[in-house]
Amino acid sequence: MNAEEKRKFKELQESSKGLILSRQFPGLKDLLSQFYPDKNHFIYELLQNAEDAGATSVRFKVLPDKLTFIHNGTEPFSIKHIDAITNISLSTKLDEDSKAGKFGIGFKSVYAFTETPYIYTDDICFKITDMFLPEETPQRATNGETIFEFPFDNIKLSSTDAIEKIEAGLKDINATTLLFLTNIKEIIYTLSNGKSGIIEAKHDTKSERTDEISKYIFSEFVHCSAAYDDGKVDEDTDWLRFNRRITIQAEDKKTKTHCVNIAFPIKRVNSQQGYIFSSLSKESHQNSPQGKVSIFFIAPNAKSNLQFHINAPFGCPPPRDSVSDTDGNDRLIKEIAFLAREAIVNLRDLKELKPDFFNFLPIESDHVDKQFMPIQNEIFDLFETENVYPVIKGGYAYKSNIVSAGEDLRKLISIENARTILNNQSLEYLWNPQTRGYTFIKENDVLILDATTILNGLCKIKTNSVNTLFLGHKHEWYKNIYTLLSAVRDNFDLKPLSECSIVLSKNNKLLKAREVKFIDDSSVILDKRFEEVSKDTYEEYNSAKSKARLFLEAIGVNVFSKNDAQVIKNERKRDNLQRKLELLTEKDDIENIITITKLVINYTNSNKDKELSLNLNVPFVLSKSNELVSPSECYLDSPFRDTGLSYAEQIHHKTAINRIYADRLSSNELECFIDILIQNGVFHSFKIIETKSLIGNKEYKKLMSRPWSVERETYFDTQDWIIRDLSLYLALKNYNIALQVWTIIMKEQNQYYINNDKTVAYRQWQQHKFTKSKSQVAQILCDAAWIPDVDGNYKKPSELSSDSIDNAFCINYNSPFLTAIEFGKEENERRKKLEEEERRRTFEYQTKSNAAKSLGFNNIEAFEEIKRKAELYDRAESEGRIAPETNIEEPVAKTNNIEKRTAAVIEDTNNASDRTYEQKTHSVRMSGVKSQAATMLRTLYTNNEDIMICQCCGKELPFKKKNGEYYFETVELDNRGGEFFTSETTYPYIACCPNCAAMFNEHIVNCGYSENRIADLIEKIKTGNTIKKPNGNEIIEIIMDGKIFKLTFVQKHIVSIRAILMSKKK
Repeated sequence: MNAEEKRKFKELQESSKGLILSRQFPGLKDLLSQFYPDKNHFIYELLQNAEDAGATSVRFKVLPDKLTFIHNGTEPFSIKHIDAITNISLSTKLDEDSKAGKFGIGFKSVYAFTETPYIYTDDICFKITDMFLPEETPQRATNGETIFEFPFDNIKLSSTDAIEKIEAGLKDINATTLLFLTNIKEIIYTLSNGKSGIIEAKHDTKSERTDEISKYIFSEFVHCSAAYDDGKVDEDTDWLRFNRRITIQAEDKKTKTHCVNIAFPIKRVNSQQGYIFSSLSKESHQNSPQGKVSIFFIAPNAKSNLQFHINAPFGCPPPRDSVSDTDGNDRLIKEIAFLAREAIVNLRDLKELKPDFFNFLPIESDHVDKQFMPIQNEIFDLFETENVYPVIKGGYAYKSNIVSAGEDLRKLISIENARTILNNQSLEYLWNPQTRGYTFIKENDVLILDATTILNGLCKIKTNSVNTLFLGHKHEWYKNIYTLLSAVRDNFDLKPLSECSIVLSKNNKLLKAREVKFIDDSSVILDKRFEEVSKDTYEEYNSAKSKARLFLEAIGVNVFSKNDAQVIKNERKRDNLQRKLELLTEKDDIENIITITKLVINYTNSNKDKELSLNLNVPFVLSKSNELVSPSECYLDSPFRDTGLSYAEQIHHKTAINRIYADRLSSNELECFIDILIQNGVFHSFKIIETKSLIGNKEYKKLMSRPWSVERETYFDTQDWIIRDLSLYLALKNYNIALQVWTIIMKEQNQYYINNDKTVAYRQWQQHKFTKSKSQVAQILCDAAWIPDVDGNYKKPSELSSDSIDNAFCINYNSPFLTAIEFGKEENERRKKLEEEERRRTFEYQTKSNAAKSLGFNNIEAFEEIKRKAELYDRAESEGRIAPETNIEEPVAKTNNIEKRTAAVIEDTNNASDRTYEQKTHSVRMSGVKSQAATMLRTLYTNNEDIMICQCCGKELPFKKKNGEYYFETVELDNRGGEFFTSETTYPYIACCPNCAAMFNEHIVNCGYSENRIADLIEKIKTGNTIKKPNGNEIIEIIMDGKIFKLTFVQKHIVSIRAILMSKKK
């Protein structure tokens, strides 16, 4: 050392002596020893120091009394290094680039084995005592190397134990130890028994990049090997390492240059730069191989769960076994993510990104650690947005332009056909990865070509495109495609395919499903309109249907059987008869018309298959005027049915049927002919039909008037019922027409749902709010004189009774029309009047009259009149014709954060004083918290209109005091002994009007232990067994004086009471 260095060395000594003599020194030594639970950690600290010093080769040697460590670093040991390793936290690495950790504090790990480390260089030789005190030693030549000696003089560890632990640590050094080091290329260790190990790393530059600083190696091959003669298996691994140079700001605000790295395992395949990607080796305790996280050396407790190794100068605790959760480390992880993206793009550009690389990509089962998720996300984004998928034809494509398919499927579906099926002319087949890589593409929603996607595509594209796809293939191809699609045939509507020419016939024609048939019975002769399916396309075994045949059946290919032959025969018969019908004209003679009519009758009777039915909506019926008309253009009346419709031709404008049918057809034929006409629209009876228009209803204004109870309209629906031209028909006073109408309405039954009741018209305003009146048909039937009595006189329904109506008019007492048309109203009123006169003379009448007088009424009639008006009022109110009373707005006091309020109340309760009592003739509460509770209740239960309500009855408090405040009782939610609440808090009280307060104390608090209602109430509050309202309020139903009251709490109040019940101190 020169004079200046000696002066600084002397200053270091004095500074260290002061520390050693301080009271903190013993505790400081113990604290530093706890930083390194792994006693062999110092090995990696020494390697890191050698790496930072520019060493290319290092040697460890275990001797009986000490360990020596030698490296050939080019940076000389100086006073600042001595200061660093004898200080607590100072490190020269804060001022240098590309160096991780603090060797100063890291060096302290050697004191697990030694008390006095020695360090020798050509310029400086010294030892360290008491962990901090440097002392000069005699000069010693080192030939440019740096030598560390660590005597085994730690009194807590014998030399034997020290040797055992150190040698175990040296044996843990493996081939990948040098993977992320830049300078050290060789590690040699010699054990105490003379056995040794040599670990080497050789670097071969693959590509370089230039940033704003200088050129640097971007990718390189790293060959890591290890040879041992101590019993370990030799190692030989190859890696493709990518490097990214970054600049970050250090603690001293200076910009520093660092590198982040990733490495993938490979196998070299020739002496040039040929290689294939390999896979990470799996350790014995792992279910699957995992990538390592390194801070130049592996950090054993840092788990990324990625499938490749990563390295960066992460901030870490002193043992360097994990990655700290800091903003700086987040930045480094993002830089690694960018490097991973650059590496993949680089491989693509060099055409080296192949399916085997996909095994390194993250999948769901990896459960990538949250801290390292940005790396996964960057990879996902790359494969979502860039053309990095290798394709079969060569090159790369975007995710949107690839489809994955197995080799067999690619042979079946050419890429040209796949493009058509999937409607993407840019599509290419993916060069499929295997195992993990295939899982990656599935999880990232790469399009998979399978039976589902094929069949889905075929059902969507144009028919001509499908037909083109199926042209020009061998029989085996059709069999394979049918078999493939059969697996998912039940998942699709195959109707579009039934219209495509995709079924290969025996004559090698592609036909539609309906044009071909299966022949299972060789005795059946196929109709000439069909062809047989080629059996080579659906080969069957052991009489079981093949998958190919099941698909063909699914698209509509059927078996041609003897029954089918008969059906075709019937179809021809139908078609011949249909042609005869359509060729009929008025010029045909009567005989021909009757003959064809009988053919129609016989065909209809013999054929019940709707698919083979005739189209009778043609003019084949001979009218009264000898014209041919269709069934819907004529009506039935005598001599076929007595409907009375012949008297209403000026209303319905239809024509009568020629009576020749009654003369020339047998009774059975005639009945069948009439049924045929009815089925095909002949006018023979009236129908009650629905209409949405209310305009024709006499009570239209009432129906369209919004009720008072409806503030705003949320529904709009209308419904009414009519019989077309009913007023005109009833005005004819025709017996048969009247009987028809009566029969129709008597068939109706009382309905539960309003929309099925044909006597009611309505206009809907809200889900359960309607305005209603009689339907139009009920109004007309009620007002018209249309029903004959026993003397043949036509009267209104209200003028008739069951005794006076014509005997043919049968009454159904369950029909809602009886009431709606007011049938028997006058008779009922007459009968009621007689009954009323009789009732006046009865004892019952006298009894009721006396009871009415006792209630303050003059007579029973006055009482019943009041009752009737009350009923009318209730009905008017239910129909929305009376505006509802204005409800008092319920007070609301919600809490923004229930959990926070609960915690605060619990803390207040636990800090509150206990309830205290003074012993007099009985226990008396001494605290004044009740007045504070009243103030709180006044605030919580006063609504936005400054009205305060009672929590029990929900009504406005009955009166105010002279100062203008509402008077109320502050009632405690507890029994007399204070069983449920022992702390003095303001919350377990309720606000009641005087009447409810008295009832609550009598029926809830003091009800006795047999019922214990106060306990039930407290339990419901505690467990939340309440009725929750949308505004946050909660309700508990209680019984007082035999009546149900809804005890209401605002949210802040009940949450606070519940919190007290949850606290340790109630």
